[in-house]
Amino acid sequence: MIRMMFSFGEWELDHSRESWRLARIKAVERGQFLGPLRPAGYHKGPDGRLRIDPIEAPIVAEVFRLRAKAISRARVAAYLNASRLETPSGVEFSGHAVWRITSNRVYLGETHSNGAVNRAAHAAIVDQATWERAQYPEPAIRPNSVYLLSGLIRCATCGYTMVGHRQRTKHYTNLIYRCNRNRSCPEHAAAKADEIEPLVEQWIARAMPEDRRVTHWAELPIARRRDVVRSQLDWLYVEPGLAKILERAWVVGDGSGSPKHAHHPPFAEASETARRLGPLKRWPERELTAGLTKFLANRMVWPDFESFAQAGQAQLHAQAMLWGGVYHWAPRFELEIPRGGARLNSSLLEGALAPFLEGRAQWPSRREFEDAGLAKVRAAVRAQGGTAHWAKRFGLTWRENKRKWTMERIERELIAFTRGRTTFPTETDFVHRGRRDLHAAMRVHGGYRWWAERLELRLTNGRKGRGRSRVEQ
Repeated sequence: MIRMMFSFGEWELDHSRESWRLARIKAVERGQFLGPLRPAGYHKGPDGRLRIDPIEAPIVAEVFRLRAKAISRARVAAYLNASRLETPSGVEFSGHAVWRITSNRVYLGETHSNGAVNRAAHAAIVDQATWERAQYPEPAIRPNSVYLLSGLIRCATCGYTMVGHRQRTKHYTNLIYRCNRNRSCPEHAAAKADEIEPLVEQWIARAMPEDRRVTHWAELPIARRRDVVRSQLDWLYVEPGLAKILERAWVVGDGSGSPKHAHHPPFAEASETARRLGPLKRWPERELTAGLTKFLANRMVWPDFESFAQAGQAQLHAQAMLWGGVYHWAPRFELEIPRGGARLNSSLLEGALAPFLEGRAQWPSRREFEDAGLAKVRAAVRAQGGTAHWAKRFGLTWRENKRKWTMERIERELIAFTRGRTTFPTETDFVHRGRRDLHAAMRVHGGYRWWAERLELRLTNGRKGRGRSRVEQ
């Protein structure tokens, strides 16, 4: 008997729930608003439908317009607190309260409940385009920001705009673009400004019709240069990883779209029309020398990339790095090399070596490097692959000292040392197995990160390639 009563009670409960759900669905179909609190900008009519409040609605519409212009939520909240609008609880508006307003689809004229949606339930306060811009506003760009690609360059993983940052080290300051979505992006993308901006400028120069080509690029203010770039492409996507930027950057669109304030999907949904940036084409030495002579006039110290970029000379900087670099050009113009020397990753090192090795058949000696003022370049060669690696790269012969470690020997012994492992060994692992010599050679010729990627092993203990890296992208 008791079991029967419980069964009947459960049936009654299920019946009541279903009746309640159907009643709410029918109310939505009639356009009635079922929320517990009326949304700002509306009042509830006797039939349960929302009516526009003539006093509050213009204030709410302005909130959407401000957010679409990338005005911060804090500033919008301050605007609301100074207006006649009040929160239901009487407390001041906050950034979160602004988010609750701009993310509410009721302002598009919609009402919904239990999966049912009525898209024409009442009069809308904001149109679809403004509502979407308010969800994903473009980050505000300072007019004099040095970052040419602000608002255009996007992370290929999450589709959001990458933000310009200054990455400061002991002796250098690198301008980089990076995805700033923190936890919401599963794999962040990053790109150095001195690598990607010259490629984009070269691509723009080639893509523009002859009659519209900009002949005085360096004389344009940074905001105008940004407009020129935007006129030729819609988005520039960058994939995550350590590969060269040419292998990770993609151009989408031809500038005919209107994506300035619209949220764009991840790269996977736009990859069909994507195109790669072409490699940097080397200028004739006479043209490069003339450009540097004009730009470096009245300077005492070799300028960094930011100085080149501010003057609209990102391509000039890239060409100087492509052929000779700081250690080649600074002495020619009697300029002081910055304190700490110049950053030399794999690409920059190749450019620094190019004029010095031109016309040679054999790898230069230590004395020849020092006499040419390239002692730091030689040190970078030894740290990033060694003499054998770079001699092969330039097609030169070299004296091989069999007592020293070579890249081939290190790789051969690391393969044997790591056989059966899925993670790269730590320093403790090397010491316990009596291989301090292999550990020291591995750190000098490549470093943890490079060899872990080379052998397809995972780094442990949060190690991110401490030591000197053979290949820095």
